[in-house]
Amino acid sequence: MNGLVGGILIGGSSRRMGTPKHLLKRDGQTLLDRTIDLLAPRVEEIVVLGSGALPPGCTCRQLSDWGLARGPVAGIRAGLAWAEPRGLLLVACDLPHLDAAALDWLLAARTGSGVVPVTPDGRVQPLLAIYESALVPDLDQSLALRPALPARALAALPGVIRESVPDPLGPAWTNANTPEDWRSAGGRAAEDR
Repeated sequence: MNGLVGGILIGGSSRRMGTPKHLLKRDGQTLLDRTIDLLAPRVEEIVVLGSGALPPGCTCRQLSDWGLARGPVAGIRAGLAWAEPRGLLLVACDLPHLDAAALDWLLAARTGSGVVPVTPDGRVQPLLAIYESALVPDLDQSLALRPALPARALAALPGVIRESVPDPLGPAWTNANTPEDWRSAGGRAAEDR
């Protein structure tokens, strides 16, 4: 296979959405299950990163956050520990437009210590990215200084490249943080789940 595991980042308080985002349903399938289906043919194994209830029938291993780290980087670091020596294809749970073409483009861009995409609007996108085990020493050093390291800081670590996302693939990196985001992405209201 390709020496990659898939890590699906869940958790967080979902304050703006009002319900766990990974359990939102679209076309009868949770976002988590949909993401698992997209990742499965592209990685050796899949792990769920962060706390939160999993949908019935989900058989993925679930990892707690790493040590004293906080925020999304705590989940990323836990995923890297589990994946080592392989790389981690990280996917946030709240990407309703994620598709095979975006994942395949990201896999083709794999190089160095990681690939952090930059979408056509100029935003660094660290939560649908690839991180390699070689990144761990620099990440640990950064976390020792700043346990709440913002995820976007991963793009500045040595060996991580920024890769520009082609315009047609940009929507795959658009997340749904609020009920309005979710409805505009074609999702059903939480009360209709």
